[in-house]
Amino acid sequence: MSRRPSFHHTHEEDIVLLKTPNPTSSPRTNQQFGSRRASEPYTSPALVGQEQPQRVDWARTGSATFLPLGFGADGEELRGEAAGATGGEKNKDGYVRLDIDDGRGRRSPLPSLRLARSKRRTWERLIVLGVIATLSFLLLTRGSGGSGGTGRPGLMEKTKMRLRGARKNPLKSSIPLHSFRSNLKEGHGYVTSFPYGGLTNQLIELFKLVHLGQRLDRTAILTELKAVHSEGGDLPLSTFFDLPSFAYYSNVSMVEWSQVKIPDISGTQSEILSCWGWRDESPLARYNIKTWFWPPPGQLTVPSSIETSMTFPAIEVLVSQPQTGWLEETAKRYFGSVENAPPMPDGQLLCFENLFYVPSIRFIDGAVDKSYTIEEMSPEDPVWSEVGIHLHFNAHINHIADELLLALLGSSRARQPFIAVHLRQGDFVDLGRIGHEVVDAYKTGAKEVQESLRRKRADGSWKAAIGSTGGKGKDLPIVFATDSEDPAFVRKLTNLGWIYINHVEFATSARFGGWYPGVLDSVILSRAKGFVGTKMSTFSYVAARRVEAWNDGVTTIVG
Repeated sequence: MSRRPSFHHTHEEDIVLLKTPNPTSSPRTNQQFGSRRASEPYTSPALVGQEQPQRVDWARTGSATFLPLGFGADGEELRGEAAGATGGEKNKDGYVRLDIDDGRGRRSPLPSLRLARSKRRTWERLIVLGVIATLSFLLLTRGSGGSGGTGRPGLMEKTKMRLRGARKNPLKSSIPLHSFRSNLKEGHGYVTSFPYGGLTNQLIELFKLVHLGQRLDRTAILTELKAVHSEGGDLPLSTFFDLPSFAYYSNVSMVEWSQVKIPDISGTQSEILSCWGWRDESPLARYNIKTWFWPPPGQLTVPSSIETSMTFPAIEVLVSQPQTGWLEETAKRYFGSVENAPPMPDGQLLCFENLFYVPSIRFIDGAVDKSYTIEEMSPEDPVWSEVGIHLHFNAHINHIADELLLALLGSSRARQPFIAVHLRQGDFVDLGRIGHEVVDAYKTGAKEVQESLRRKRADGSWKAAIGSTGGKGKDLPIVFATDSEDPAFVRKLTNLGWIYINHVEFATSARFGGWYPGVLDSVILSRAKGFVGTKMSTFSYVAARRVEAWNDGVTTIVG
């Protein structure tokens, strides 16, 4: 076995005798053999009668040794001034007590060193705790901010949402049943309506349904997005939108029809639901529910755009007051008698044909505000400020949009601010709402937005763009979406240096489905710092509201 010096313990086979007269024992040796006097040399029994080993000098340098404290380099005990330099005296163990000893025969740091180390450890602990607290705060609050901000809810908000949903399940069962009436709670009110128009019109109708739920304190039952073009089938709203966050910030209990009753199953119970409205398009046929529609009282309706509708206060009157007289008169007029008529509109599940044309009445200086059309949706309209602003896209569709922007802008600019332009063509050209030669109008609108953003950067009110675009005076890149299938029209725009969201090139429909081109356009437009839209297009108006509210952006509408 190889031998090595032992600093804190003594093995018999490692004992080395030094050629010194009566060397003082080390503290640890005295503790181990306390019965022997300190002045007596110690010899291992294993060495008795044997030739004593030669002195081994363990010194690393000429002056440093591994000898016990109180000895010089040659093994001579320090005496006089050298030993008394510490101001200490020999203790009962026979060695001079030093400030660096801790009372148990072990070395300890000097008081000043101990204090320095203690302070350093304190600061290290404070730094670690500060980092942990900061990370925890960011984790818990990331994305919070109900009325604005593009961030999705953080951990705290998600926890609140789950707890609220767990406490207030508006249905009897946590799973869909064969009968929708069997899943409705007694004494609990519900409201539903059915999709109208394209994607954005259906979203506006959804906003108004949820706002009606706010006013009536009823659970909103949401229908699927209805395919009206080439989307390829109806899809639940939760496919693209964060409904738990939407319900939480809107402060409305809401469920989807697919959570109430099992869809597309032939064995479900055949049921009837009577609603308010004029046209029956069998909106709940996939749930084996036959719908009937009754026209509302004429005194509660008003002209609205190209349709006749009710205002929100009129709907509150409709619900709060009995309408028996009107309904009996209507039954005789349409069905011959009350007995031959279908059930009158449901009281527990309030149902409407659609709510898209329900106007929001706003008074300014005692007069009705007519500055916004039904398609525009004013920023001050509670349908937007209390509901629509909270409908954010979910993680699934945001992830695809991230990849698409990366391909469009490149890795160096994918996270930089940009301007978005929506050019509605298609049926708008056929209807004469917009001309064929509109590129100059959009070009002018884009310049106006660039200039407005440049002013915001100059006065510091929009700091996000400073330094991220190469300088305060540099224009932002422009991304555009259009439903035009005319290559010449698209080429005019790309020749301006604008970047085209080309879903044919990306094979968006083939890869993801028919709904995705329109939804992804909406996501990308909503992320812009500046926006140029098309007059009378609800797609443009909702995109503009999102840019203004979510990004503190600048918008303009042309046409």
